[in-house]
Amino acid sequence: MNRNALLVTYYWPPSGGAGVQRPLKFAKYLPRFNVIPFVLTVENPTYPIIDETLVEDVPDEGRVFQSKTCEPFSLYARLTGRSVEDSTKPTIQLASGGWKTKLSAWIRSNLFLPDARAGWLLTARHKALEITRNHKIDTIITTGPPHSVHFAGRYVKKQTGIQWIADFRDPWTGVYYNKLMPRTRLASAIDKKMERSVLSSADEVIVISDSMADIQRDILARPYHVIPNGFDPDDFDIPADDPEYDGNRGENSRFLIRFVGSVRDGAIPEGFLKALAAVQDRSKFRMEFIGNAHPSLQRWIERLGLQDSVELKSYVPHEEAIRAMCRADLLLLSISKTPGSELILTGKLFEYLGSGTPVLFLGTTSGDAADVIREVGQGACFEHDQVREITRFLEEFDSTIARSLSKPRGDRQHPYSRIRLTEQLAELIHHR
Repeated sequence: MNRNALLVTYYWPPSGGAGVQRPLKFAKYLPRFNVIPFVLTVENPTYPIIDETLVEDVPDEGRVFQSKTCEPFSLYARLTGRSVEDSTKPTIQLASGGWKTKLSAWIRSNLFLPDARAGWLLTARHKALEITRNHKIDTIITTGPPHSVHFAGRYVKKQTGIQWIADFRDPWTGVYYNKLMPRTRLASAIDKKMERSVLSSADEVIVISDSMADIQRDILARPYHVIPNGFDPDDFDIPADDPEYDGNRGENSRFLIRFVGSVRDGAIPEGFLKALAAVQDRSKFRMEFIGNAHPSLQRWIERLGLQDSVELKSYVPHEEAIRAMCRADLLLLSISKTPGSELILTGKLFEYLGSGTPVLFLGTTSGDAADVIREVGQGACFEHDQVREITRFLEEFDSTIARSLSKPRGDRQHPYSRIRLTEQLAELIHHR
């Protein structure tokens, strides 16, 4: 029997970036498991990245509804002299600027709780209730961040008694960068109280890793379901005769290494760049960074004299980014060096896995991301400061190693396939 589910998400096409992938792919595959997805999203959002190609993945089943939001980002832009898009960056990035930027970071950290998107609740919770009643919704699913969306789920559950599933793509108060934010004790206490109210009210809570479940248990002891991020096999359905994909990984005259995604200040792969500069035959490699990059990356490239080996390219649509992953010989993944980074499971990691291309990981080798790479046997893992070891890996890298670390592209039965992960969500919905 079909069930109707309402998915409340701030990020929805044409939003680009990592935040949109999880809710979009859940909605895409839920109909396979007898769940009709209705979606509530924002009518006038402030998205830092736009990707129109993702609209193609919006399912025909169900409907998409919108409601207006009121957000402070235009005020931030005037205060700091930045664009509205820059003002939507994480608070931790704003806190590293001048006094105006630091002031706006303090305001966001202490006055807008639980986050600066909370203005959407003025319309979202009432619109969610209207949809629930008009379309016989059985389950409401809220996915954050922004974690303010969970209060729409709590409101609908309180009014109707239907099942509410809260999906956490990142920790709330336990997220690693909270320790680096200019937050007062009072604000932290209020935020934690808000989080506990959500965790204690939701029928089911989903997190993306066992480590994240441990973090949440410190906030409130209760059962947590682990449904990790993943990749969509359909995204990797690239024809073998695609002129931009040669399918001969490791056979080119130069090995192509790519980093696909945003490079933030704390995740600049300095150790890898030093290793590349130290390789005896640097002409063996060509390196491309595809996506938004912090200005420090260019300075590191120039400092190490790597201008002839490393190229910076701007953000590309998701579909093109996937092709770039598949066409590389080696993919670079760099996790932030900040405290708590061992818990980070970036969505990009799983798309790297979906490409089948070998992965060179930089970060905490005892962390969650390194564990996933070792679990599937698709790469090599190093700490950021293991320059000699990374250099040795690059010097020994050849077509034989490339093939031995490669995996089937877009494997639908892969443990991190979005199809299999959505089935787990559907089981929670049908279980009620």
